[in-house]
Amino acid sequence: LIRLKRISWLVLSGALVVLLSFYAINLVLSYRLTIAAETKRLLSQAEIVQQNFGLQLQTTANALDAIRSVAETDLTESNGLTLTGRLELFQKSLLGVRTVAIVDANGITVASNRPEVVGFDARATERYHALRSGNDPSKLYISSPYITPQSKYSIALGKVRQDAHGNFDGYVLAVIDPPPCQTTCRVVVV
Repeated sequence: LIRLKRISWLVLSGALVVLLSFYAINLVLSYRLTIAAETKRLLSQAEIVQQNFGLQLQTTANALDAIRSVAETDLTESNGLTLTGRLELFQKSLLGVRTVAIVDANGITVASNRPEVVGFDARATERYHALRSGNDPSKLYISSPYITPQSKYSIALGKVRQDAHGNFDGYVLAVIDPPPCQTTCRVVVV
């Protein structure tokens, strides 16, 4: 009788081990399939974001080139439209851009679509030092995210301006507008 009880416990234990093994294998396989599917989905979404953001970066870089040429030719008036008015037109034509500005070699904002920004001293900012030390007019400089005086997260895109001798002569800047639901919306990935 005791031997029969031991055998039944061993059979039961063996059956439980086999069932638990199948369950563990099923969990591991399910986990791997989920990881593979989610990785594929995230890579697909990242590619879409890259294409869209890349297009926005290229468009903004082209606009900064146009603003730079405007700044080099005339910092006062042209054809009855003030530089501020022209910068407002540029800003309105750029998706997601809140501010466009022209900064001189000393780090002072000399023109902007937003009058309250004119006169701002940018010498203490990371972007001023990066643009000044880089001094490459062919590059699009992208700042790390920062908090604006209006307490909003932003990213700035800039292009260097050079004088006739190739010396740093300031830069043109586009500040990307943060998404409208920065603190109130939840992002749901489907």
